[in-house]
Amino acid sequence: MPSPFGSCGKWGCRNSFNPINREFFRTWWNLNEVPWDIPIKATKVHLDGNNLTSLSSGVFNHLSECTSLYLGQNQIAYIEPGAFSGLTRLRFLLLVGNELTLIERDTFRALRSLVMLNLRQNQIFSVKPGRFLGLVSLLNLDLGNNQINNMEPNAFAGLPSLKTLNLQGNKIQTLQPGVFYGMISLENLALHRNELTTIQHGAFSGFGKLKHLKLQANQLLSLGVGCFNGLKFLKMLLLDSNKLTSLPQDLFANLSRPLELSLTNHIRAGGSLWNCSSMCWLKQEEREKTITWSPMLYRNDTPPLQVSSPSCAGGEQWEHMQYKVPGK
Repeated sequence: MPSPFGSCGKWGCRNSFNPINREFFRTWWNLNEVPWDIPIKATKVHLDGNNLTSLSSGVFNHLSECTSLYLGQNQIAYIEPGAFSGLTRLRFLLLVGNELTLIERDTFRALRSLVMLNLRQNQIFSVKPGRFLGLVSLLNLDLGNNQINNMEPNAFAGLPSLKTLNLQGNKIQTLQPGVFYGMISLENLALHRNELTTIQHGAFSGFGKLKHLKLQANQLLSLGVGCFNGLKFLKMLLLDSNKLTSLPQDLFANLSRPLELSLTNHIRAGGSLWNCSSMCWLKQEEREKTITWSPMLYRNDTPPLQVSSPSCAGGEQWEHMQYKVPGK
């Protein structure tokens, strides 16, 4: 069926196969089923912007040479186990902008060559153990902007190579111990714009190489000493726009230095002002350059406008504070 937006479609609908680069397009054509005539030699398959609602077992079995599969902006709500069983060389799988609510066990087990899985902007509300088993080569997993409110211990087991995990823009309220167990290669974890109020002790245990942790724009009220245990290689920690007003002195005791930190609380975004007089220890670390402030980038193409030091309550200004030697 032709696209309702005309021959070129809303986003440039296409119906073609390029035999030189072996790239197949059938985008924005209101397809209800995966087309049967995808050439077996296709290495890149674009089926974006159609009306696919499910993927049946074996539907891609003949595409053993496919390395990239684009299924974004459909209405996929169910993927039958075995749907991807024939894609032994697949490296990139994009399912962004669909209607998935759950990830069934063994959905991705056959994709041992996959390096990037994009599940952004679906309706996934829970991550259970065993859902990513088999993805031994995966480097990047994007679960941003879903409805996730529950992640069970060992939720991400079976991802020994993963370097980047995006969980931003969900409804996560607490991080319990063991939820990230086994993520020995992870370097980047994005948890900003969730509803986090609590980080339980041991929530970050199991990380061997984590360098960047984004926790800004949550609802954190306090952080207990030891909540960052296990992050000995952390280089950057973003905590701005939470409900925090103070930090205990030994909060970063087990983290490496120098540590790049962001504590700016944007009041319009629901952030609170800091009790800066209770954090003289942090001022001393700033003076010794063991703590540095992360630049605030408002747009990707502009230079930083200011550093992300604390916004103080009571009329205090962080840049004018002096470190007070204890007992004097």
